[in-house]
Amino acid sequence: MWGDIATKVFLSLLAIAVLLLWEVGEEVLIEDSDLGEIATPPGEAKYLSQTHTWAPPKDRGRYSLTYRLGNNAAGDVQADHIALDRGFHRGRFWRPETMSITRCRNDYWRCAYNEIAQQNAEELEALLARVAGFVAAQDWDALKTTRWLLRFVQEIEYRVPEDQAFGVLPPPLVLAEGWGDCDSKSLLLVMMLQRVGIDAQIFVSNAHAHALVGVQLPPVGEHVKYNGKTYVWAESTSKAPLGWIHPKFKQPFDWAPKALRFSS
Repeated sequence: MWGDIATKVFLSLLAIAVLLLWEVGEEVLIEDSDLGEIATPPGEAKYLSQTHTWAPPKDRGRYSLTYRLGNNAAGDVQADHIALDRGFHRGRFWRPETMSITRCRNDYWRCAYNEIAQQNAEELEALLARVAGFVAAQDWDALKTTRWLLRFVQEIEYRVPEDQAFGVLPPPLVLAEGWGDCDSKSLLLVMMLQRVGIDAQIFVSNAHAHALVGVQLPPVGEHVKYNGKTYVWAESTSKAPLGWIHPKFKQPFDWAPKALRFSS
């Protein structure tokens, strides 16, 4: 009898040991992925620098990426942002890439988000290219890629830019300073998603004074229809799962898409 008990105890301890070794072994196999450092532009004497770290849900990996924006470049980003805002208030603004004056009619925020994105494309290009290259090497599907990028942006501190033009912190400063509010962070997320080939748009509610991202994916959780497509909700300001929208944002439901067509 004692021999049987001893055998059972031994087998039980062996099973526990195997499980522990499996878990430890699995952890060992999961390495931190450092996407490196991006300095924009290279060669400046001083930089604003922020190291971003994140661990997406349903992914036991941990990731890091450092973005450095030169002090002079940061000053230019801020000055251009203010000039763009002043142009909007005058009803027209100068587009240096087309050497023309552009007028923004009908949908103020759609126009504003598009212009802010295009104006900051150069400062973001190196980072967007690094992210796109990493995603391509992983051979992830759109759902996993979206969760990965969403958690990256969610980890950035939520803070309202009280004195910023448009009430929006430009995307390079969101990355270099490590903070932003709902539309500042949502704009960055949409730019990153579009850069890796995933259709995403900013949705704005005037009633709730809030911005969310909609990502074109097969239905995951709660979603909305736009132009015959399904867009899954993505909340950039908290660690909410993909497909979640706070109940208080459902009534009134005045969410309007601000079609962003970003090209870098």
